[in-house]
Amino acid sequence: KQYCEEQNSINTIYFTTMKNRNIIIDFMDAISSGVSISHILEKALVIASYIGNDKLIKFINCEKNGYPIDEAIPDYRRVNARVEAVFVGKFISPQTVIIPAKLIEDHRVQDLMSSVNIRESLLQLEKMSQDNDDPLMSVELSATYHPLIESMFEKSEYTVEKAYYSFPKTSLQSIIRSFKTLLHDLMLQFDKDFDWDKELSSTPNKEKVSSIMNNVITHHMVTINDFSPTIANKKNVIEVMERKLILPFNMAECILFNK
Repeated sequence: KQYCEEQNSINTIYFTTMKNRNIIIDFMDAISSGVSISHILEKALVIASYIGNDKLIKFINCEKNGYPIDEAIPDYRRVNARVEAVFVGKFISPQTVIIPAKLIEDHRVQDLMSSVNIRESLLQLEKMSQDNDDPLMSVELSATYHPLIESMFEKSEYTVEKAYYSFPKTSLQSIIRSFKTLLHDLMLQFDKDFDWDKELSSTPNKEKVSSIMNNVITHHMVTINDFSPTIANKKNVIEVMERKLILPFNMAECILFNK
C-alpha cells in the first residue's frame, strides 16, 4: 500500500511537471506558427502570471497596452527615421524639406532626429501594418524642435509649420517579429534552466526567471527621452494639414540655404 501511494505521488509529480513543460513547449510552437499577436500576448500573460514574475508581467503588459512615456522601451522599438519639415513663408506655398540629421552638430539631438521611439501597443502596430496601402508611416515631431530646424537655414522669415518622422511601414512589422523572437528566446531559456521536478511557480524557478529576465530583457531595454508621439498613416498626416505637399525643396537651388 505504501509503495502504491509513493508510486502514485511520483506519477502525479511526473505528469504535473510534464504538463508544465508542455505549456512552455506548446507556447514556443504557437509563437513560431504565425498565430495572431493578440493570441500570443494573452497566452504570454497567463504564463507570466502563473510564474509570478513582476518584471515579466510588466513587460508583457507594456507590449500589450503600450509603453508609458516615462518607461524604458526595448531596443527593437527604436526605429530609424528621417525628419520632414513643412516650411511656410510670405512668398512661397508650403514646401516639404527632408532634414539631413547629419548636419546637426549636437549628437544627442542628431540621434533624436534620426530615430523615433514607438510606444504603441503591438495590437495597434499589427492593425496599422495591415490596414492601409501606404508604405510610409509618420510620427509628429514635437514643436519644441521647430526652432532647431529653422536655425539650420539662413532665411529666418521661413518658419516650420509642421515636422514629422517618416519611416517604412515594414518597421512596424519588424517590431512585432523582434518581440516574437525575444519571447521565443525567453521560453527556450526557461525550458533549458527550469527545474522541471518542481512547479513553474516554485521559489527556485522564480529565482531562475528573475536571473533570465535580468540577462535577457534588461539587456534590450533603452531609456531615451522622446516626445510622446503618435503614429499615423503619412497620407492622413498630409490630409489633416489640408494642403497638398508635392514638391520638396531642391536643397541645392531653393531659397533656403543651409549654413
